[in-house]
Parts: sequence; structure tokens; C-alpha cells
Amino acid sequence: KDPPEVLPSNQVTILRPYGSLFYAAASVFEEQLPEIMDDTRHAVMILNLRGREELGSTFLEVIERYSDNLKQQECRLMLSEVKPELYEQMRDTGHVDAFAIENFFIRTRKVGEATIAAYRQALDWVEAVSERKPESP
Repeated sequence: KDPPEVLPSNQVTILRPYGSLFYAAASVFEEQLPEIMDDTRHAVMILNLRGREELGSTFLEVIERYSDNLKQQECRLMLSEVKPELYEQMRDTGHVDAFAIENFFIRTRKVGEATIAAYRQALDWVEAVSERKPESP
């Protein structure tokens, strides 16, 4: 199934990238990410990274940029099914700090368990931020 063209507000979207994510392929992936509109709010994008042994620096730059754009719109990026060694690589290169540790869901032996945990946390977050009342001036 193709990803949505626009990231829907107040919803959780899960994508699982296929194929190479190195060099030029990372740019193709970036072009296929759902667009974040000016009125997009309280959306969560979960990238399921199961099966990824390593990620190239270009791909990490792509998802950092996307994460920054999400944050500007009161949205979040979560990474699920992250192999422990991949998490260590990202930690050692400073990428964990860029995403915030609570947005990482480490792969377990049970297929899909980390994505389910991410999805549940994302739903809770969307519900919590959607119920917040704007502060009075």
C-alpha cells in the first residue's frame, strides 16, 4: 500500500520502508514521505525499521529533517523495531538525542511487539494532546 500523500492530523501512520535506504535511495524515500501541511497537528509517524541492519548517514539526515518538520507542527516521529546494534550506532553518532529516547522502540524476539508498543504510545499521545485546551492569553 502506498503511503498517504498528506500526513493526517490527530492520527497515527505507520510506514515500513523497503529496499535500499542508502545515498540516492534515501532521497527517493524522502520524496515519498507524507507531506506535512501548515495545518497538520498532533500526528505521529512511526517508521518500522524491522530488518534494517544499518542505516546510512543520508537516510538519518532525511529522517532527522522530517522529525524536525514534524516537531514544528506539534507532531512526532517514532522509530520501531530498531535493532539494538542500530540503536547503539545512532546513540554513538548523536542521532538518539535528535529524536528523543522515548521515540525509540527496540526490536524484541516477538515480531511486531515494538511496533505495537509504539502504536499504543502514539495513540495515547494523540489523545492527550488533542484534549488539551489552548491556554488563555
